[in-house]
Amino acid sequence: MHSYARKALENQLEVLDGLINSENPTPICEGSVEGRLPGKKSKTLASEGDTQQNVSNSALMNVMERIEKLQEESLRRLQSLESTVQDNTQAIRSATDSLEQLGKQVDDVTLHVDSLQSQVETLEKENAVLRESASLPKKMEPQNIAQQLHFSVDIVHRLGPRSADRHSSRRIIVQFLSRTHRDKIWKDARTSKLLKERKIQIFEDLTPETKDARNKLWPMVEQARKEGKRAGFRGACALIDVFSRASGLQLNLNKCELLPIKDCSSTSICNIPVKDSVTYLGIIINKNADSSAAQSQTTLEAKLGALQCHFTWDLDPSRSKLFCLRDMLKDIGTEEGNSWQGHIYNLQGYIHYQLGFTEDAQCFFSRAAEALHHMRNTGSDEGPWLVVNYGNLAWLHHQLGEQAESQTYLSKVDTLLKEYPSPSEDELHPEIYAEKAWTLMKFGRDKTLLAADYFERAIRMQPDIVEWQTSHVMALVKGCGHPDEPLEENILEKIKIAKEHDPDNLYLAALYLQERAKKGRKIEDEVRELAEKVLRKPPSSYSGIRPLLKLYRTYISKDEAIDLAEEALERQINPDKRHLKWCAAICYKRRIYSDKDNPLEPKKIDRAISLHKEVISLYPDSSVKVKIALANIYAKLNHGQDDADQIYQDLLETDLEPADRQILYNCYAKYLYFDRKESYKAIKYHMMAAEIPNQSGYRESSIRELKKIKGRRHYMCGEIDEFLAKLQD
Repeated sequence: MHSYARKALENQLEVLDGLINSENPTPICEGSVEGRLPGKKSKTLASEGDTQQNVSNSALMNVMERIEKLQEESLRRLQSLESTVQDNTQAIRSATDSLEQLGKQVDDVTLHVDSLQSQVETLEKENAVLRESASLPKKMEPQNIAQQLHFSVDIVHRLGPRSADRHSSRRIIVQFLSRTHRDKIWKDARTSKLLKERKIQIFEDLTPETKDARNKLWPMVEQARKEGKRAGFRGACALIDVFSRASGLQLNLNKCELLPIKDCSSTSICNIPVKDSVTYLGIIINKNADSSAAQSQTTLEAKLGALQCHFTWDLDPSRSKLFCLRDMLKDIGTEEGNSWQGHIYNLQGYIHYQLGFTEDAQCFFSRAAEALHHMRNTGSDEGPWLVVNYGNLAWLHHQLGEQAESQTYLSKVDTLLKEYPSPSEDELHPEIYAEKAWTLMKFGRDKTLLAADYFERAIRMQPDIVEWQTSHVMALVKGCGHPDEPLEENILEKIKIAKEHDPDNLYLAALYLQERAKKGRKIEDEVRELAEKVLRKPPSSYSGIRPLLKLYRTYISKDEAIDLAEEALERQINPDKRHLKWCAAICYKRRIYSDKDNPLEPKKIDRAISLHKEVISLYPDSSVKVKIALANIYAKLNHGQDDADQIYQDLLETDLEPADRQILYNCYAKYLYFDRKESYKAIKYHMMAAEIPNQSGYRESSIRELKKIKGRRHYMCGEIDEFLAKLQD
């Protein structure tokens, strides 16, 4: 029981005892006999005792009632106290939970404060660098800039994936802390001779939105500059000064259109029409940037796709083929009087663009325009012979993101086609047919017959151009029949007629002698006479030296072919003799391969090896076949196996394109089979060559060799059968 309740109860009992004592006094007197004699009772005493008994019972009942009331009140007070205790307990628990939460919040705040402290320390360090950079002198020399770059450069890293071209580098982006350094470097880069010599460009890194805005505004800026105004960019905005007073130019209000930036209900203002979209230089401009760009891009791409130029002729060469073509075109030469000089430059421009050399591509396209104008010599600056060239330039500028320039050349193409329509409806202009045919001849035998057809169409519309007739015949020779089989009589007659019309073309003369020899005619004297003419001409792949040497090797003597090649090298004054050296290397190679019973003397073998090594260095990007030839020459020597193995292993470890890998696998398989006597490995490499889905003579050769090996009942006959069946499926 609670102490307060117990104290109250004790107080009530004391009151009760007092009441009982006051209502029932003691009846016995100390001096009476009755009182002193126990066991003696009188009637008087009994009567008083009854009365006292009744009084005591009544008092006890009252006391009991009061006690019950006190107990009830105590219980009520106890229940109230118990409720108070429970409330206090709950409040204590709630306070404890709040304290725990506050403790966690204090921990979080402590961590946050630590983080902020760390950031403050970092910022203080950066501020120290900035203060140090800001204290540098404003006038800075290049040497000081180089020494202080670590104060102003924040981040440097490369952009984008590595280019497939091994000679090009990835772009580098630099973020500066110091605007002073950045502006100084930016300004000096524009006039730096060192950067120009090394072909290094420095330009501002703009956001995609700013680039798009500048591309749209560039035609206006360019036009303003042509009109003698000062115009440039500031961010995504174009700033154009007012009309030059000296120019006297005025706006032609009859051609003006207004494009409102905000909603406008007017259809015209000051008699100038208000349009929802306007077209400027073929570029559609409206308030919806995405829609405008999409429409303009779609229109531009549709026009570009309809052009007749190298970018739309489905040439699709491999990278190794591009390098071979680049070297071949260089060997053709562009000496004065070459009727295909403009076409050579045009194709060189396309090849260099595909290889990633955009500046060289633009240079070649510009040379092509000059050469075509010079060769035609019509008195007109432009003509239909420029349609392909302008188409190439339109594509080049489009690929470089220079849409205004691209549109300019598209307009030039449209003008030329309208001014010089094709003589035959539904056909291309003969100038376009001729250049397209000449180009296709350089991209494989499968395109040569199509080239012959295009030449025939061009000649039908314009029959007076001799070089077209000559190239038409050469396309027929290259595309018809097998190289070792004689041509049909009608084609031979066409060669004869073309030779009569183009007597100075010694390449065609060599082809004519070759076809006559296939039919059993005696040509030795004519070949020797032709040799004197060829040796007097400047060396190039069009001079006829290569087919002439083939005539010597096939119908006269391989040794005389070597002597003729060496004589050509001695007569050549020009230091660029690489094509002649390649032709000479071929003569030595054929001599070593064919006459095993009559080997060359060591001095000439050394000459053959040195020529091949020199040719490899002169054609670093297109010399896979020359390296294979050198390996096979080593294989024919008594102590050259190790050198041959090393060359082949180096080539096998090189990342070659499928066509070159097919050549390598086929030649290496033959080397393994005939020189190393390793038939198992040879079969594997013939299979690897045949598996490459590139239709070529090397693939056919590997399939033939596999069939021959199977016919010899080799222990791998079953595997060869299974492979050939799978290959056929």
